[in-house]
Amino acid sequence: MFPTYDELPHENGYDLSFYRLSPIGVLRPRRHWALLAEITDDLTLPTPQDGHVFRMDTFTGSLSAPGFATPYFAAKDVSGTQLNISFKLDKLEEAQFHSSVKKKCVPGHTVVKYWAEQHDFFDMSSGLRIETLRGVEILACSLETLLSVDPEAVLNSRRCQNCNSAAVDAKCSRCHCAWYCNHDCQIAHWRAHKQTCVALGQVQKWSKKDWYSFKGWWQDVAAV
Repeated sequence: MFPTYDELPHENGYDLSFYRLSPIGVLRPRRHWALLAEITDDLTLPTPQDGHVFRMDTFTGSLSAPGFATPYFAAKDVSGTQLNISFKLDKLEEAQFHSSVKKKCVPGHTVVKYWAEQHDFFDMSSGLRIETLRGVEILACSLETLLSVDPEAVLNSRRCQNCNSAAVDAKCSRCHCAWYCNHDCQIAHWRAHKQTCVALGQVQKWSKKDWYSFKGWWQDVAAV
């Protein structure tokens, strides 16, 4: 379900463990998969201030107009492999990215790219070239937090996540897992619970999906 970057198919290849040829000769995924990568740095070029209309983006080899430099990030996958992530979007999704997605793309947050493929950049580096926000999620939690949570264990503990009391009568309304004895304890614990809350909700979402048979692209995954 969650291959490392090195295990991904290449965009110019034909990996039979990920794809099959349909009866009409079209490549279709055999199953679903997603690459998990934590952002480590923002490598986006600064907005040109020198009066030039266009500037060459050395990472992607494309020309970027002032104010629209290609969003570009350094990241690491679950194995620690370093990769680069470029968002090369059309004008509509570019506007959506800058209005609602860019603020989530900060070091320590995790990019989830469904049906990811390896890409070779113009500067000879390797990573993901994302051309649509569909099939992408940006999670406000670290990769370590995402991989460590156990929703069932938290739910079955029936203990206040703040004071460890067994007299609980409320659950977090977002992740529906974390128990609290009262609203005050929930408020007091929110800073510690915030990233875990995102991870718990995401893992529960994944657990309800059929990863092993491809019947169409999932429509409920998009970074907007």
